[in-house]
Amino acid sequence: MAQETTVKKEKKPMTKKTRNLIIMLVVLVLLAGATVAVVLLTQDNSGQSDQLTEQQISDMAKLTLVAEKEEDIASIKTTSANGSLEFYSQMDDEGNRTWTIKGAEDGKLNSSSIQSFVSTTLILMGTEVVEENPSEDRMAEFGFNNPSASVLITKNDGSTITCEVGNASPDSASMYMMREGRNAIFLVDNATASLFSDKLEDYWDIPGNYVNVEQLLKFHVTRKDGDNLIIDLGDDEMLGYSNWVMSEPYYASLDSYQGNQFFSNLTMLAPLYLIDNKPEDLTQYGLDDPQMNLYMEDSDGQVFELNIGSSDGNGNVYVQAPGDPAVYAMLESSLTTLNDLDPFQLIARFTQIYNINVVDKIEATSADRSFEITMDHEKEMDENGEPKLDGKGKEILHENAKSDGKDLQEAGFRSFYQTLVGVSVDGKLEEGAVVEGDAEITFKFTINDGHVETIEYIPYGVKDYAVRKNGADTGLYIEKWRVQQLFEEYDKLMNGEYDK
Repeated sequence: MAQETTVKKEKKPMTKKTRNLIIMLVVLVLLAGATVAVVLLTQDNSGQSDQLTEQQISDMAKLTLVAEKEEDIASIKTTSANGSLEFYSQMDDEGNRTWTIKGAEDGKLNSSSIQSFVSTTLILMGTEVVEENPSEDRMAEFGFNNPSASVLITKNDGSTITCEVGNASPDSASMYMMREGRNAIFLVDNATASLFSDKLEDYWDIPGNYVNVEQLLKFHVTRKDGDNLIIDLGDDEMLGYSNWVMSEPYYASLDSYQGNQFFSNLTMLAPLYLIDNKPEDLTQYGLDDPQMNLYMEDSDGQVFELNIGSSDGNGNVYVQAPGDPAVYAMLESSLTTLNDLDPFQLIARFTQIYNINVVDKIEATSADRSFEITMDHEKEMDENGEPKLDGKGKEILHENAKSDGKDLQEAGFRSFYQTLVGVSVDGKLEEGAVVEGDAEITFKFTINDGHVETIEYIPYGVKDYAVRKNGADTGLYIEKWRVQQLFEEYDKLMNGEYDK
């Protein structure tokens, strides 16, 4: 069965001052009794005072299993079917006390959860005294012949306090507890009693996926077997359609809608619980040679990385974060989006789409002809001589295009440009396909930062071209006629047909 995880409500520790006052009063009643009214003034958040009478303090004492000061405690050890945990404190150079767990000192422990446990345990109170002076048979009825958990508190002077947890109450809201030396059965709320059955993972900071997918910079999946998936944020000023670029297994821009849908599912990729804080052999988890590495990074510098190992056979996979020796479990179903993904469905099908505002020159070459178009970009100015801005706050530019000594009408040229960059691929090459030979048609786009984007179309079979971009095979093909007709469209531009 898959391990079931629960979210426990963490109790807020009381202040040290309040805790010590309660301890002092409870011990006074327990050991010495009280013959006069005792007043305890504690300020709540509203500034009001609560007055505790002798009777109230006496009632509190009757419900108290443990009332100890932290500084008097050497260790606290819990034992249950989930194993044993031993808590002990350390003092830093400034005299501050910090609690930790034996054997896990170097791990990713949650200090707040540990402190909450210690505070609750050292002022351990029930909600009701169920029975005093119970017989052995009655104790067995409440589960104390085979306790579900126990806690051993060892004081600095060597003395000990032992409390045991019995059965759950009929309404399952509480559990029965007893303290050695106190011949009474107490009812203790589940949130408290369950602490003594905690596992190490309950005090462990499980690595979370805090990457903001709306600000993602990198999404890399490296596989032991199969295609890698490498997606990075590109130059959105240069790319006219999408600012996401896939470099593996295809070299293409991402379709904006498909990309956003895909990224929105990535928040499920996160470990659920701890498996082994100090694994001796990663082979049993498939992490000696992981099947997959997942890397995500956002613009705020938040990074999430996991090595993914084998399945546990119960709906989980073993995972490990680089730099963290611990092994965790993650839902196998959270990888469904990745494992079932056809990367081809993510890409924009355009082979050569660039923002018209950043292109300074277009060069096209085929076996029997070529053409060249140069472009100057002119800012549109307002009556004050300031650049006009569009609805997105960007400067409005006009293209002064020229080809073969002829000035081109802006509207007609823009329409032609949309045709030029709108050619789209027809599919992906067969697995293992080898693209060889020289390009039959080449387009070059000179970007205004000086670099050149080169798209080559290499014959692939009788009817198709394989697409190569900046020297890298994209893994995609396009039917030849789509590219060849661009020269015919250029002729229409020069004949003025786009100006009509």
